Amino acid sequence: MSAGGASRIKIIGIGNEWLGDDAAGLLVARLLQDQDLGPVTVCESLGDAANLLAAWQGAEMVVMVDAVVAGWPPGHLHRFEARGRALALHFGESCSTHAWGVAEALALGSIFQELPEHLILIGVEGRNFDFGQELTPEVKAAIPAAARLVKAEVANLLAATAGGAS
Repeated sequence: MSAGGASRIKIIGIGNEWLGDDAAGLLVARLLQDQDLGPVTVCESLGDAANLLAAWQGAEMVVMVDAVVAGWPPGHLHRFEARGRALALHFGESCSTHAWGVAEALALGSIFQELPEHLILIGVEGRNFDFGQELTPEVKAAIPAAARLVKAEVANLLAATAGGAS
């Protein structure tokens, strides 16, 4: 986590650790929490729209990690540039465990012009979202790969902004 002040880059792990594969985003965030990622803040969210809007406020770049259901095998990783695009078009029927979740936060952020300049969603395909269940083995195995993907996104975002700086 960055020291002192607000970070311009945030990683937000989304999920509920009591709902099986829904914990994937949280576990990715926890894996990245103690790594030296530069000027980056890592945080966790249950994924409700108000919490997400508050979490990314003031950030220029955000990488969110959440469990998704899009019809792929469990553990499959998705990358989605979320700024200004409808999440439902790419992830099918809403299966969010959050009453007003990521898709609604994106819609509200767009309406109120409060989206970060760069907004990436890394989705970990899940299968089991039942209360009290553990992660499916495929999702558990995908957590390190998802963390590497998030780190690559952060590195790419930093490189892109450094290249554009005068």
